[in-house]
Amino acid sequence: MKFISPLSWPGGKAKHFDKIKALLPAKFDKFIDLFCGGASVGLNVLDQQLCNKVVFNDLHSDLINFWREGIHLIELDYLQKLAYSNSKTIDEMKEKIANDYCLNTGEKFLIKNALTFNGKEWGTWTDKILQQNFNFNKLLIIQNVRKLLVDLKNNIEFYNLDYKNIINKYYMDKNIVWYLDPPYFYNKGRVYKHSKMNFYELKDNILNIKGKWILSIDNSEFIKDLFKEFNINEFKWVYSSTNYHNKKPKLGQELIITNFKECD
Repeated sequence: MKFISPLSWPGGKAKHFDKIKALLPAKFDKFIDLFCGGASVGLNVLDQQLCNKVVFNDLHSDLINFWREGIHLIELDYLQKLAYSNSKTIDEMKEKIANDYCLNTGEKFLIKNALTFNGKEWGTWTDKILQQNFNFNKLLIIQNVRKLLVDLKNNIEFYNLDYKNIINKYYMDKNIVWYLDPPYFYNKGRVYKHSKMNFYELKDNILNIKGKWILSIDNSEFIKDLFKEFNINEFKWVYSSTNYHNKKPKLGQELIITNFKECD
């Protein structure tokens, strides 16, 4: 079973980690999840002990604060009573958040994330989303992630920096695998901090990287042309989280682009 993040996040790759893992070299020292978001990829690398060090970075400061501290503050027994006793409604949960209800920063972030569509800040809160995203399984996931993050044998770093700063810090190390999951090319500019991505600038920066990198991005002719000198793989999947107004699941089309071949 894949190691799943407790957060719902746009473009999360939890169910597609096997595709990414298949591209990883047999041995490497560090893994950098450059736009970590829900951190599903980095957490899987950490859980499966694929390297000696995992670096998580994102420009969303509240998100990184959640990974650094907030997730460890969550009182699971209290959260269970707050959210699961009897059957809560969205209105009840909104009232509890509005009145603080003794919630710490980790609990507030987790609840708000769980009650919006796919974790988006502008999402619509509905009872259906509450049932889908905030269930008993989430408590177990939180426990597992916390154990993973505090395990002394795990070498982990968290950064809340512009991606270019992380590249400048580590780009010379040839024994790093970089994973880049930036905002989609067709992004409307509504989701989080990295929304207005300059893909020309992104390419210029990752060209400096001496190690191996893997880029996942939505399928577009622009991106395929921009990265045409690299290895491009196309794949499709059914979105695990689609808008509740849709009658049929959406089919996603994505590119995985690398600066190396699988046998390298």
